[in-house]
Amino acid sequence: MSRIKVIALALISISWLLPLYLAWSSYLDFITLELYPRLQGKASLVNSFPFLAFSEKMAMLSCIWLAVTILIWSVLGAKKLLTVS
Repeated sequence: MSRIKVIALALISISWLLPLYLAWSSYLDFITLELYPRLQGKASLVNSFPFLAFSEKMAMLSCIWLAVTILIWSVLGAKKLLTVS
């Protein structure tokens, strides 16, 4: 396999972590900016819907991306096993 294909496959394999990071970061922003002030009895600074909606979408994208990555690696592994046998 050429070096470019290996690098591309590696990037595809690990890049599902970026949407997961964005989802987690957005969720923590919701806790910091809205939930924590409410628990202290203060008014919240912002509306939570953009944070939670974005977090949900990024988490879903991350899960789908991870599933596709596992599928790609499964197909590649199966092809390798079948050609060796």
